[in-house]
Amino acid sequence: MRLFSITEENLYINNLIHVMKNSLPGPKHLQVNGRHSDAFVYILTGSCTYCFDDGIEFTANAGDVLYLAHHAVYTMDVHSDSYDHIFCDFEFCQETPRHSALLSLESSHHMEQLFEKLLFHFTTVSPGFSYRMHICAV
Repeated sequence: MRLFSITEENLYINNLIHVMKNSLPGPKHLQVNGRHSDAFVYILTGSCTYCFDDGIEFTANAGDVLYLAHHAVYTMDVHSDSYDHIFCDFEFCQETPRHSALLSLESSHHMEQLFEKLLFHFTTVSPGFSYRMHICAV
């Protein structure tokens, strides 16, 4: 099965499932046996190495954004005392299988503000809202 890159396609989010701020105490090793949805994750503090069953491996640090593909199988090794992050689970309109990836950013401060606004809107303004969002290739 051919996997596509999230940065090489114009994608649309069909349904935003959940937005949450989370903290994992570390050091810790976790196994994920298949994600229930796609997800974007913004790292607030700490460091964690992700190792995927398709051979992709990267370390996410504070200020990074990563994309976790639907059905991805991976391990997480938290290296710091705490690994704080905001994640949003969602569904793309397209069913094309994709690679998980660490995304490069021009401004991590801008991205943190965007995730905080997303979290605020999801949890206080309109819990459970669903909308269409366009994701442009970077």
